Amino acid sequence: MVAQVSRNGYFFLLDRVTGKNLVTSKYMPITNWGQGIDSEGRVIWDYSKASNPAGTLVSPYALGATNCWSPAFDPKRGLIFVNAARQWSYVTQSGFARLRHPTEYELDAIDYRTGNVVWRYELGDKGTSNLISGLLMTAGDLLFSGDSYGNFQALDPGTGKTLWHVGVDQFVTNPPMTYQLDGRQFVLVAANDTFFAFALPQ
Repeated sequence: MVAQVSRNGYFFLLDRVTGKNLVTSKYMPITNWGQGIDSEGRVIWDYSKASNPAGTLVSPYALGATNCWSPAFDPKRGLIFVNAARQWSYVTQSGFARLRHPTEYELDAIDYRTGNVVWRYELGDKGTSNLISGLLMTAGDLLFSGDSYGNFQALDPGTGKTLWHVGVDQFVTNPPMTYQLDGRQFVLVAANDTFFAFALPQ
């Protein structure tokens, strides 16, 4: 299978050999540019959301419900995790503008078999950037993410409960990574222009 958490607010699951649609679902509830899903799993465009002189409210906004923020997958639970943005655009024929600033961010856990969001975790709205961190899922049952308040954190992938967090006082905009050195496991994350490496006490 091929899974895609799209910036248009929808989740798609395809047969990787044939391209046949298996699941299409709306993971961002405020997404409003579609009016349904056709028999092949494609979203049916709502033409009332096209730009017009009076303007119209459209969600997701121009940068998308998600963007380059890498998702993560938990094969044990069948969950795909994605950091997403809740935001509207006011679209006219002369352009668009974000309706609300700053953008609100959330972490969604999507069951790939059904497309349903199992839990949501609020990441805040403090960030001044249009980016939020990517995600890292580990075999040790930890889901790592940044939030918009300058925190780096580990969550329970089954519930979204915060297990650990640390303030790095900067906006995390990259996916974390993990590596082993001399038998010790590290988690590395960058925030702004600084690298932070974490490990369990020896």
